[in-house]
Amino acid sequence: MTTLRLMSFNIKCALFEDGENNWVHRAPINVATIRQQDPDLIGFQEVQPGNVVVYTEHLPEYTYVLGVETARENETGSHYYCAIYWKRDRFDLIEQGAFYLNETPERYALDWGVTQGRTVNWVKLLDKHSGQRLLHVNTHLPHDSEQGRINSARLIVERLPALSADVDYAVATADFNSRAYPLTEAWLAFLPPEQRSLIETYKQWFFDSTVYQTFMAAGLRDTFLEAGYTDSPENGTFHGLRGENFPKVGHRIDWILIRDGAIAPQVRSFDIVRAAAPPVYTSDHYPIVALLET
Repeated sequence: MTTLRLMSFNIKCALFEDGENNWVHRAPINVATIRQQDPDLIGFQEVQPGNVVVYTEHLPEYTYVLGVETARENETGSHYYCAIYWKRDRFDLIEQGAFYLNETPERYALDWGVTQGRTVNWVKLLDKHSGQRLLHVNTHLPHDSEQGRINSARLIVERLPALSADVDYAVATADFNSRAYPLTEAWLAFLPPEQRSLIETYKQWFFDSTVYQTFMAAGLRDTFLEAGYTDSPENGTFHGLRGENFPKVGHRIDWILIRDGAIAPQVRSFDIVRAAAPPVYTSDHYPIVALLET
């Protein structure tokens, strides 16, 4: 048996202006958290050159593929990437590729009501410990269009069978910007007024789980559930740089999914990593880590 530690982490762009949570302040705890978790394979979202500089210096055991530019219109004034990082002594790169999430996946465009274009980055890797071949798909779905998220999910699951035809299994990591479990009025009833008002800011993400159901219907497995957890108000991954002060509404929008092939990986553990040094956080999302056994 071989184990694999897999992380998904939206690290929040290096060029965002967040005062005490600017990248220069977050970088030390961000890197320390990655080091402490010691993942073999990472799907990052919102990677910019400033992030890469820090990781190259402080995480030299990893190599990476940036993929193609995504969200060129974002408010930092700079594009970013859905980068995939892996330990160079664990994996060899077999193949890499990318496609855009729109009606013309081979070129950048804004479709389906989105204001920032999105991409999928993928790699096929040879695990030097086991000889197994795996596909890692990493993406960041639109934050501003429910139809964009749904159509993006459909495009990804349409392409997964061909992409994974020559590997032993596949994994998918992302900030899906969509809940696995839709918010209910019962949960809202327990929130104080100031937290209910905060939900209004994010309401487009809270009340629909079509994206999640699209992946489940295509046969992917959710490592969070398979590790024995259930969706509850406490189990959120996005906190908006508020940490424990973010409403307890189970805003779990970051997932690690598995697609079985010749091998069906077993999930041995799953963690939402809440490392923080308030008021400084690793990001506005908590990283998640799944331990797989193949």
